[in-house]
Amino acid sequence: MSEGPPVLDAYDLVHNPQTVIRFCEQLGLHTDSLQKSNKPESEADYEAKPFAIAMSTLEGSNGIIKSKAPANINVVDEAKKWRTEFGTEIAVIIEKGAWESLPDYEHLKARRETTERE
Repeated sequence: MSEGPPVLDAYDLVHNPQTVIRFCEQLGLHTDSLQKSNKPESEADYEAKPFAIAMSTLEGSNGIIKSKAPANINVVDEAKKWRTEFGTEIAVIIEKGAWESLPDYEHLKARRETTERE
């Protein structure tokens, strides 16, 4: 592992599960308990839980949808979607934050744990 805290990129976790296995091995964690998918719960299973509506999507899934984790995100293209979804005023705030955060993201991405590292 690199110096400092470990950095895991969501894209790597979704598209290269070996990254999680390698990370666990480096920390001395058992990999036999890793969950790669889940059994969807029925509606009745989560009706009695607090936050049932919020959890229904997560608990109703059976795994990760890889198409939701693209390799590259274009801020300009995403900003167009944000304008449609949130309106111009909020989209401008989100876009500004995205651009301002980009150098930090690139720094962390360069430090991330991957299966290619020794």
